[in-house]
Amino acid sequence: MVWGCIRRLETCGFKVIAVTCDGASSNRTFMQLHHSGGNLTYKTINPYANEDRPLFFISDPSHLIKTVRNCWANSYGHSYTRKLKINGQDISWQHLVDLYKAHRGADCATLGLSILPKLKWEHIELNSYSKMRVDLAAQVLSTTVTEAFLYENNPHTKETERFVRIFDQIFDLMNTRNTKEFVLKRKPNLAPLLNLKSA
Repeated sequence: MVWGCIRRLETCGFKVIAVTCDGASSNRTFMQLHHSGGNLTYKTINPYANEDRPLFFISDPSHLIKTVRNCWANSYGHSYTRKLKINGQDISWQHLVDLYKAHRGADCATLGLSILPKLKWEHIELNSYSKMRVDLAAQVLSTTVTEAFLYENNPHTKETERFVRIFDQIFDLMNTRNTKEFVLKRKPNLAPLLNLKSA
């Protein structure tokens, strides 16, 4: 079906350069069918192109951010199926739970302003529905959460803070809507990528 669409588009004069999809098993299987050696399958030959032009496979950033958040949620949390570590330190969902409880939880004595204004219990205690929501994943892997970890200044959460910051920056880079959004939101990672040196 995908190749049929690409053939029709190329026949009509369009130049298909990429296919974007989510992480469904059928999509991953389609990409793996075009494996040509190496570690990753990210492109294949486009047999319908008039010139020698590859077809690139791109995973949708919004689905990838959910996958990252769900893996993190299972690192010392939820199902405990993962133990993420870097530089000998845990990247633990429990760090986020503790941060939430300190600043937003039911026992929190602070009223009014919070350093985690968007986080709710549904961000922390994930169910089958909330695991599929991109907005919850993006709000957990955000600058706000990074800044809250920095504010706490806990040496045990430094790698978790770094993990959140990196994925916030990656998501911003891949999820910008226009060339001026970075100015309006005051987030430099939303600036257009003009060349590889600016990455």
